[in-house]
Order: sequence, then C-alpha cells, then structure tokens
Amino acid sequence: MSATAIARSLGILVAMGVPVIVGSGFVWHFAESWTAVYVYLFVLILTALGFIDLSRK
Repeated sequence: MSATAIARSLGILVAMGVPVIVGSGFVWHFAESWTAVYVYLFVLILTALGFIDLSRK
C-alpha cells in the first residue's frame, strides 16, 4: 500500500469519526434504542468501506 493510500484511508477514518459520535447521539436522543444506533453505525461502516480502496495493485 502506498503512502498516499494509507493517508487517504486514515483521513476517511478520521472524517467518519465525527458522524459516528454526533450522529449516534442524535439517533439515541430521538429513538432511545440501541438497535437504531447499531443500524446507524452499520450504515456508516458500509459508507466508509465504499470509499476505502482495498485492492492491492
């Protein structure tokens, strides 16, 4: 993996950290359900995986 790919992957993980913390709080506030929070986190994980290039060229 090149340095650029590593930096991009780390940047995406940091950028996803804010929506995880803030979004989970919003979901908990409105739904008060751990299931809803876990569904929200699962959707964010799928979104993050869509941006990370896992291929080794």
